[in-house]
Amino acid sequence: YVEDWSGKMPKVAAFWNLVAPQFKNNPYVIYEIYNEPIYPDDWNKWKSEIAQPAVDLVRGHAPDNLIIVGGPLWSAHMAGAIDNPIVGKNIVYTAHIYSNQWPSQITKNFGRSIEELPFFVTEWGFESGGTEGGNKSGYGVPFAQWMADHQFSWTVWCFDTRWGPRMFDSNWQLLSGDGGMGTFVQDLLLQNHLNNY
Repeated sequence: YVEDWSGKMPKVAAFWNLVAPQFKNNPYVIYEIYNEPIYPDDWNKWKSEIAQPAVDLVRGHAPDNLIIVGGPLWSAHMAGAIDNPIVGKNIVYTAHIYSNQWPSQITKNFGRSIEELPFFVTEWGFESGGTEGGNKSGYGVPFAQWMADHQFSWTVWCFDTRWGPRMFDSNWQLLSGDGGMGTFVQDLLLQNHLNNY
């Protein structure tokens, strides 16, 4: 399945005209304008046809909420944002980075954007033999340290028993060991909680 986001702005607008006003007074609600657009893989076209109009539309309803903006190729191609950023306030860019992209593809996919713009890693994770592969020692530990070094906020994918990379087995037990991220993420969350108090 390969999605073409061209021409989807009417659907995006219909969604945000319905949803954005509902939560405009709740400062804890974060808006992500469009999850994982895929093709065309062109930041400038994406920004002009979907991203900027969607941000402007959301801002018309919710002037203060944080807005997350992804980009082409499953929000992995964000390098163009540095030269053609989204206009507006309280904007953060998203990064979806899995073991097959890190660290070898970071410079190509994100360029200076990842170093100079505000980013929120809204998807990362690993599961040996799973959809994205990877393990704790080769990806999880160094990637978590990289996020900490950059002071990125993050959410992991995925709190599920089937959709991978999974945190749980089919009995809702946290996956562990070098190939399972469940206990690793649990420990990271606890560590982050303790470091903030």
